[in-house]
Amino acid sequence: MNNFRMYTPTDTYVKEGLMDQDAPVSLTYTHALIVTTKSLSKGRFGALEKLRTMLEKEGMKVSVFDEVARPLTEKTVLKAAHLARENGVDCIVGHGGAKVIDAAKIIGRMTRENPEFLGAWLSSKYRPPFEHAPIDVVSVPTSLTLTASLNHKIYLYNALGARYERLKDSSFTSAYAFIDPLLFNTLHDESLYGTISDSFIKLFDLIGQNISPMHTDISALALKRIIDNVDGLRDEAKRQESLSQIAYAHTMLASLFVKKPYFPLHMLNDSLLGIHPELPYATFLKKASLHYIDYRLAQISEERRQILF
Repeated sequence: MNNFRMYTPTDTYVKEGLMDQDAPVSLTYTHALIVTTKSLSKGRFGALEKLRTMLEKEGMKVSVFDEVARPLTEKTVLKAAHLARENGVDCIVGHGGAKVIDAAKIIGRMTRENPEFLGAWLSSKYRPPFEHAPIDVVSVPTSLTLTASLNHKIYLYNALGARYERLKDSSFTSAYAFIDPLLFNTLHDESLYGTISDSFIKLFDLIGQNISPMHTDISALALKRIIDNVDGLRDEAKRQESLSQIAYAHTMLASLFVKKPYFPLHMLNDSLLGIHPELPYATFLKKASLHYIDYRLAQISEERRQILF
Protein backbone atom coordinates (compact mmCIF):
# COMPACT_ATOMS: atom_id res chain seq x y z
CA MET A 1 0.00 0.00 0.00
CA ASN A 2 1.30 3.48 -0.85
CA ASN A 3 2.07 5.80 2.04
CA PHE A 4 -0.01 8.95 2.20
CA ARG A 5 -0.82 12.10 4.14
CA MET A 6 -4.18 13.80 4.55
CA TYR A 7 -5.91 16.51 6.59
CA THR A 8 -9.23 15.92 8.33
CA PRO A 9 -8.27 18.63 9.82
CA THR A 10 -5.92 16.36 11.80
CA ASP A 11 -2.58 16.20 9.99
CA THR A 12 -2.58 12.47 9.32
CA TYR A 13 0.28 10.23 8.20
CA VAL A 14 -0.28 6.61 7.18
CA LYS A 15 2.85 4.56 6.56
CA GLU A 16 3.99 1.01 7.15
CA GLY A 17 7.04 1.09 9.43
CA LEU A 18 6.42 4.67 10.50
CA MET A 19 7.32 3.85 14.13
CA ASP A 20 10.78 2.65 13.08
CA GLN A 21 11.67 6.01 11.53
CA ASP A 22 12.02 9.65 12.45
CA ALA A 23 8.86 11.67 13.03
CA PRO A 24 7.16 12.37 9.69
CA VAL A 25 6.80 16.06 10.59
CA SER A 26 8.90 18.44 12.69
CA LEU A 27 7.50 18.59 16.25
CA THR A 28 8.40 21.80 18.07
CA TYR A 29 7.22 20.83 21.58
CA THR A 30 9.52 20.63 24.60
CA HIS A 31 7.89 18.03 26.88
CA ALA A 32 5.55 15.23 25.78
CA LEU A 33 3.36 13.13 28.04
CA ILE A 34 2.64 9.72 26.50
CA VAL A 35 -0.78 8.54 27.64
CA THR A 36 -1.16 4.76 27.45
CA THR A 37 -2.03 1.55 29.31
CA LYS A 38 -0.06 -0.64 31.72
CA SER A 39 0.14 -3.34 29.08
CA LEU A 40 1.84 -1.09 26.53
CA SER A 41 4.09 0.65 29.08
CA LYS A 42 5.48 -2.73 30.19
CA GLY A 43 6.91 -3.25 26.74
CA ARG A 44 4.16 -5.16 24.98
CA PHE A 45 5.07 -5.20 21.28
CA GLY A 46 7.95 -2.71 21.85
CA ALA A 47 6.03 0.13 20.20
CA LEU A 48 6.23 2.49 23.19
CA GLU A 49 10.02 2.55 23.17
CA LYS A 50 10.02 3.26 19.44
CA LEU A 51 7.63 6.14 20.05
CA ARG A 52 9.75 7.47 22.90
CA THR A 53 12.85 7.36 20.67
CA MET A 54 11.02 9.20 17.89
CA LEU A 55 9.97 12.00 20.27
CA GLU A 56 13.37 12.28 21.93
CA LYS A 57 15.00 12.63 18.51
CA GLU A 58 12.76 15.68 18.07
CA GLY A 59 14.41 17.20 21.16
CA MET A 60 11.54 16.53 23.57
CA LYS A 61 11.61 15.38 27.15
CA VAL A 62 9.25 12.40 27.48
CA SER A 63 7.12 11.31 30.44
CA VAL A 64 4.61 8.45 30.58
CA PHE A 65 1.16 8.16 32.17
CA ASP A 66 0.06 4.53 31.93
CA GLU A 67 -3.07 4.41 34.07
CA VAL A 68 -5.72 4.46 31.35
CA ALA A 69 -8.06 1.52 31.87
CA ARG A 70 -11.61 0.54 31.08
CA PRO A 71 -13.83 2.33 31.92
CA LEU A 72 -12.25 5.73 31.26
CA THR A 73 -13.23 7.97 34.19
CA GLU A 74 -13.06 11.62 35.21
CA LYS A 75 -10.65 10.68 38.02
CA THR A 76 -8.12 9.19 35.60
CA VAL A 77 -8.33 12.17 33.25
CA LEU A 78 -7.82 14.74 36.01
CA LYS A 79 -4.92 12.80 37.52
CA ALA A 80 -3.10 12.83 34.18
CA ALA A 81 -3.98 16.49 33.56
CA HIS A 82 -2.54 17.40 36.97
CA LEU A 83 0.67 15.51 36.16
CA ALA A 84 0.95 17.29 32.81
CA ARG A 85 0.34 20.70 34.38
CA GLU A 86 2.86 20.17 37.21
CA ASN A 87 5.57 19.11 34.75
CA GLY A 88 5.09 21.81 32.14
CA VAL A 89 3.97 19.37 29.46
CA ASP A 90 3.09 21.05 26.15
CA CYS A 91 2.13 17.95 24.10
CA ILE A 92 -0.03 14.94 24.89
CA VAL A 93 0.63 11.76 22.90
CA GLY A 94 -2.12 9.14 22.95
CA HIS A 95 -0.70 5.68 22.28
CA GLY A 96 -3.19 2.82 22.38
CA GLY A 97 -6.75 1.96 21.40
CA ALA A 98 -9.77 4.24 21.15
CA LYS A 99 -10.14 4.71 24.91
CA VAL A 100 -6.51 5.81 25.18
CA ILE A 101 -6.92 8.27 22.31
CA ASP A 102 -10.08 9.65 23.94
CA ALA A 103 -8.17 9.99 27.21
CA ALA A 104 -5.35 11.90 25.51
CA LYS A 105 -7.79 14.31 23.86
CA ILE A 106 -9.66 15.17 27.06
CA ILE A 107 -6.39 15.40 29.04
CA GLY A 108 -5.09 17.88 26.47
CA ARG A 109 -8.28 19.89 26.90
CA MET A 110 -8.21 19.87 30.73
CA THR A 111 -4.50 20.35 31.54
CA ARG A 112 -4.70 24.15 31.66
CA GLU A 113 -8.28 24.42 32.89
CA ASN A 114 -10.19 24.39 36.16
CA PRO A 115 -10.64 20.68 36.97
CA GLU A 116 -14.19 21.31 38.21
CA PHE A 117 -15.20 22.08 34.65
CA LEU A 118 -14.99 18.41 33.65
CA GLY A 119 -17.54 17.18 36.18
CA ALA A 120 -19.90 20.00 35.25
CA TRP A 121 -19.52 19.19 31.55
CA LEU A 122 -20.05 15.48 32.14
CA SER A 123 -23.26 15.98 34.10
CA SER A 124 -24.81 18.80 32.06
CA LYS A 125 -23.48 18.17 28.52
CA TYR A 126 -22.97 21.95 28.22
CA ARG A 127 -19.50 23.13 27.25
CA PRO A 128 -17.83 24.99 30.14
CA PRO A 129 -16.48 28.54 29.71
CA PHE A 130 -12.90 27.47 29.03
CA GLU A 131 -10.26 30.14 29.56
CA HIS A 132 -7.23 28.59 27.87
CA ALA A 133 -6.28 26.88 24.63
CA PRO A 134 -5.88 23.11 24.90
CA ILE A 135 -2.55 21.33 24.67
CA ASP A 136 -1.89 19.74 21.27
CA VAL A 137 -2.50 16.01 20.99
CA VAL A 138 -0.66 13.51 18.80
CA SER A 139 -2.60 10.27 18.26
CA VAL A 140 -0.62 7.08 17.70
CA PRO A 141 -3.29 4.33 17.53
CA THR A 142 -2.55 0.66 18.10
CA SER A 143 -5.99 -0.53 16.99
CA LEU A 144 -8.08 -0.21 13.84
CA THR A 145 -10.54 2.04 15.65
CA LEU A 146 -9.12 5.08 13.87
CA THR A 147 -12.16 7.33 14.14
CA ALA A 148 -11.11 8.41 17.63
CA SER A 149 -7.80 9.70 16.25
CA LEU A 150 -9.46 11.87 13.61
CA ASN A 151 -12.67 13.22 15.13
CA HIS A 152 -13.72 15.80 17.71
CA LYS A 153 -15.54 13.49 20.14
CA ILE A 154 -14.67 11.59 23.30
CA TYR A 155 -16.50 9.02 25.42
CA LEU A 156 -16.12 9.31 29.19
CA TYR A 157 -17.75 7.02 31.74
CA ASN A 158 -20.22 8.70 34.09
CA ALA A 159 -20.49 6.53 37.22
CA LEU A 160 -23.51 8.48 38.47
CA GLY A 161 -25.50 7.66 35.36
CA ALA A 162 -23.86 4.26 34.82
CA ARG A 163 -23.23 5.09 31.17
CA TYR A 164 -20.70 6.53 28.77
CA GLU A 165 -21.28 10.17 27.89
CA ARG A 166 -20.30 11.47 24.49
CA LEU A 167 -18.74 14.93 24.65
CA LYS A 168 -18.12 16.89 21.45
CA ASP A 169 -15.87 19.90 21.00
CA SER A 170 -13.57 21.11 18.23
CA SER A 171 -10.73 21.31 20.76
CA PHE A 172 -10.73 17.50 20.99
CA THR A 173 -9.36 17.27 17.46
CA SER A 174 -5.86 15.80 17.45
CA ALA A 175 -3.17 17.99 15.89
CA TYR A 176 -1.46 14.95 14.35
CA ALA A 177 -2.17 11.25 13.81
CA PHE A 178 0.67 8.81 13.11
CA ILE A 179 -0.86 5.58 11.77
CA ASP A 180 1.46 2.60 11.29
CA PRO A 181 -0.43 -0.48 9.98
CA LEU A 182 2.42 -2.70 11.25
CA LEU A 183 1.19 -2.03 14.78
CA PHE A 184 -2.12 -3.69 13.96
CA ASN A 185 -0.36 -7.04 13.54
CA THR A 186 -0.26 -7.16 17.33
CA LEU A 187 -4.06 -7.29 17.62
CA HIS A 188 -5.59 -10.56 18.75
CA ASP A 189 -8.45 -11.91 16.63
CA GLU A 190 -11.20 -10.85 19.04
CA SER A 191 -10.15 -7.21 18.80
CA LEU A 192 -9.27 -7.32 15.10
CA TYR A 193 -12.46 -8.93 13.82
CA GLY A 194 -14.61 -7.09 16.35
CA THR A 195 -13.35 -3.74 15.07
CA ILE A 196 -13.82 -4.82 11.46
CA SER A 197 -17.42 -5.77 12.31
CA ASP A 198 -17.87 -2.39 13.94
CA SER A 199 -16.72 -0.50 10.85
CA PHE A 200 -18.64 -2.82 8.50
CA ILE A 201 -21.90 -1.98 10.27
CA LYS A 202 -21.18 1.76 10.26
CA LEU A 203 -20.39 1.74 6.55
CA PHE A 204 -23.52 -0.31 5.88
CA ASP A 205 -25.65 2.19 7.81
CA LEU A 206 -24.03 5.20 6.09
CA ILE A 207 -24.90 3.77 2.68
CA GLY A 208 -28.44 3.04 3.84
CA GLN A 209 -28.94 6.61 5.10
CA ASN A 210 -28.10 8.35 1.80
CA ILE A 211 -26.59 11.36 3.60
CA SER A 212 -24.78 12.69 0.52
CA PRO A 213 -23.15 11.40 -2.68
CA MET A 214 -19.74 11.79 -1.00
CA HIS A 215 -20.77 9.72 2.02
CA THR A 216 -22.22 7.06 -0.26
CA ASP A 217 -19.19 6.86 -2.57
CA ILE A 218 -16.56 6.79 0.20
CA SER A 219 -18.57 4.32 2.28
CA ALA A 220 -19.05 1.99 -0.69
CA LEU A 221 -15.34 2.10 -1.56
CA ALA A 222 -14.31 1.47 2.04
CA LEU A 223 -16.79 -1.38 2.41
CA LYS A 224 -15.52 -3.02 -0.79
CA ARG A 225 -11.92 -2.69 0.38
CA ILE A 226 -12.74 -4.48 3.64
CA ILE A 227 -14.65 -7.27 1.85
CA ASP A 228 -11.86 -7.75 -0.72
CA ASN A 229 -9.14 -8.05 1.92
CA VAL A 230 -10.62 -9.69 5.00
CA ASP A 231 -9.91 -13.24 3.77
CA GLY A 232 -6.26 -12.28 3.26
CA LEU A 233 -5.87 -11.86 7.02
CA ARG A 234 -5.80 -15.67 7.30
CA ASP A 235 -3.02 -16.03 4.70
CA GLU A 236 0.43 -15.31 6.13
CA ALA A 237 1.76 -14.22 2.73
CA LYS A 238 -1.09 -11.74 2.21
CA ARG A 239 -1.77 -10.70 5.81
CA GLN A 240 0.24 -7.48 6.01
CA GLU A 241 -0.99 -6.07 2.70
CA SER A 242 -4.57 -7.03 3.58
CA LEU A 243 -4.24 -5.43 7.00
CA SER A 244 -2.87 -2.22 5.49
CA GLN A 245 -5.72 -2.08 2.99
CA ILE A 246 -8.26 -2.59 5.78
CA ALA A 247 -6.54 0.15 7.78
CA TYR A 248 -6.94 2.41 4.77
CA ALA A 249 -10.67 1.58 4.66
CA HIS A 250 -10.94 2.52 8.34
CA THR A 251 -9.17 5.82 7.59
CA MET A 252 -11.72 6.51 4.86
CA LEU A 253 -14.54 5.90 7.33
CA ALA A 254 -12.87 8.13 9.92
CA SER A 255 -12.68 10.99 7.40
CA LEU A 256 -16.48 11.16 7.07
CA PHE A 257 -18.25 13.73 9.23
CA VAL A 258 -21.76 12.80 10.31
CA LYS A 259 -23.48 15.34 12.56
CA LYS A 260 -25.93 12.91 14.13
CA PRO A 261 -25.18 9.36 13.02
CA TYR A 262 -27.98 6.84 13.02
CA PHE A 263 -26.27 3.68 14.21
CA PRO A 264 -28.94 1.82 16.24
CA LEU A 265 -26.75 -1.16 17.05
CA HIS A 266 -24.06 1.15 18.40
CA MET A 267 -26.60 2.96 20.56
CA LEU A 268 -27.55 -0.39 22.07
CA ASN A 269 -23.89 -1.25 22.53
CA ASP A 270 -23.32 2.05 24.38
CA SER A 271 -26.16 1.18 26.74
CA LEU A 272 -24.67 -2.25 27.41
CA LEU A 273 -21.30 -0.70 28.14
CA GLY A 274 -22.96 1.52 30.72
CA ILE A 275 -24.13 -1.58 32.59
CA HIS A 276 -20.96 -3.58 31.88
CA PRO A 277 -18.22 -0.89 31.54
CA GLU A 278 -15.42 -3.48 31.33
CA LEU A 279 -16.94 -5.29 28.34
CA PRO A 280 -14.25 -5.52 25.60
CA TYR A 281 -14.83 -3.09 22.75
CA ALA A 282 -16.90 -4.43 19.86
CA THR A 283 -17.54 -7.85 21.45
CA PHE A 284 -21.28 -7.30 21.37
CA LEU A 285 -21.17 -5.79 17.89
CA LYS A 286 -19.27 -8.76 16.50
CA LYS A 287 -21.89 -11.18 17.79
CA ALA A 288 -24.85 -9.09 16.68
CA SER A 289 -23.62 -7.74 13.33
CA LEU A 290 -24.93 -10.38 10.91
CA HIS A 291 -28.35 -10.55 12.56
CA TYR A 292 -28.54 -6.75 12.45
CA ILE A 293 -27.64 -6.56 8.76
CA ASP A 294 -30.26 -9.19 7.88
CA TYR A 295 -32.86 -7.11 9.70
CA ARG A 296 -31.80 -3.79 8.18
CA LEU A 297 -31.64 -5.03 4.59
CA ALA A 298 -35.40 -5.36 4.55
CA GLN A 299 -35.75 -1.70 5.62
CA ILE A 300 -33.60 0.08 3.05
CA SER A 301 -34.60 0.97 -0.49
CA GLU A 302 -33.84 -1.11 -3.58
CA GLU A 303 -31.59 1.70 -4.82
CA ARG A 304 -29.48 1.50 -1.66
CA ARG A 305 -29.32 -2.30 -1.88
CA GLN A 306 -27.97 -2.06 -5.43
CA ILE A 307 -25.06 0.01 -4.12
CA LEU A 308 -24.29 -2.66 -1.55
CA PHE A 309 -24.41 -5.53 -4.02
